[in-house]
Amino acid sequence: MDETTFESSAALNGIVGVLVPCTVQLAPTQGFHARDATPSGRDEVMQRLLDAPVDVVGINVRSFQGSGDAWLSGVIELVEWTVRQMPLEGPTTLQVYVEQRGEHTRKSDWSAAFSHLQLQLCRRWPERYAQLQLSVRLQRKEDNPLNGYPDVVAHAWDSGSEDSRARLRQSRLEPGCLHRADAPALRSAWNLVSGGDGPPGAEWRKLLQDRGSWSPGTLLHERLGKLAANCRERPALWGRYLEEVLSHQQGKAVDLRVLGREVTWLASCGNTEAFPPALLLAWNTARLETANHEGRVDTLLEAELERLSALGAFRRLSLPAVHEGERLQTSAYLAISTMDLPGVPLPLVRERVSQVVSLVPADITRQAGDSSPATKYPHHVLLRYLVGLGTEEERAAYLAARGDPSATPG
Repeated sequence: MDETTFESSAALNGIVGVLVPCTVQLAPTQGFHARDATPSGRDEVMQRLLDAPVDVVGINVRSFQGSGDAWLSGVIELVEWTVRQMPLEGPTTLQVYVEQRGEHTRKSDWSAAFSHLQLQLCRRWPERYAQLQLSVRLQRKEDNPLNGYPDVVAHAWDSGSEDSRARLRQSRLEPGCLHRADAPALRSAWNLVSGGDGPPGAEWRKLLQDRGSWSPGTLLHERLGKLAANCRERPALWGRYLEEVLSHQQGKAVDLRVLGREVTWLASCGNTEAFPPALLLAWNTARLETANHEGRVDTLLEAELERLSALGAFRRLSLPAVHEGERLQTSAYLAISTMDLPGVPLPLVRERVSQVVSLVPADITRQAGDSSPATKYPHHVLLRYLVGLGTEEERAAYLAARGDPSATPG
């Protein structure tokens, strides 16, 4: 394994390891150091690695800075991530070769730290780790004939040069093998999602806000996919997250984009018939935004949004206050989706926005100064409109209430 460091200092940034099965023979790389090698030399070593039946894993260990021993803690973290993903069938030995760094030399004894890790793993998952043996050896860089392989990956991952960025892109090691998310936080997320009962609703919502949860190939995306599969088999678990989304939707601090992600994940479990009309509209709005972002035009989705926004489903509600709340939500979703559609005439956009909030300058000024919970949907729609499509007069009316005529809304 090898470390990556910030270019301007020696602070530990990440750690990369290469997992080589005992049956695989890699060509030695003695004398190779990625920092000093030519671009063609780096390419050669990287290609040899990619062609071999080995695994690569890299983690972000910046959060260990300031701890008692960042290097040891980071290595232990990488080893734990490695054994979590290894196929373990019968007795297995993992021999770990670590480059000496700072006070940690070939004479250092890390056996106690590794024994503690093994004990923790066996206590948590005894059936999986009972036959695993861990062994560690510290070496100088020149003592390990294979050290050039993690070195070239670490250099590509952390160097700011265009040459290295291109090598990283072409290797396709990120995000499936190299994980930029904070390693301890990602491990906590793994534990939460992998538990038999799934994470609590509030923790589930936090996980969905991590950008890694929507990036195919990341550990978090893979874990959340397994949780979705679990929800398909356990309706009660899916119902827990539906209740959390409904609570978010009806709360004071609703975030429509985050809500769209939450509903999209729920829909991936295949139980959309349980959605109330307002959540159906949020889901279809999120799907339409994705189609627009990808340059697709989905006329069926547009038609469904029109149908849901007709509000006929809410006329049966007996409480006027509930009816008005649902009307405002659906009108807000329709206005947002209309603003995001390419090529929609501006008069139609203004018409949809006006169904949520008045665009009369005096009313815009009043709305800008109103932070009450009842105005959360109108305020969100108004800001979206002003930033992308509003006139100078409309923007000035909003900024007048904020006391900053030179600022830009949003």
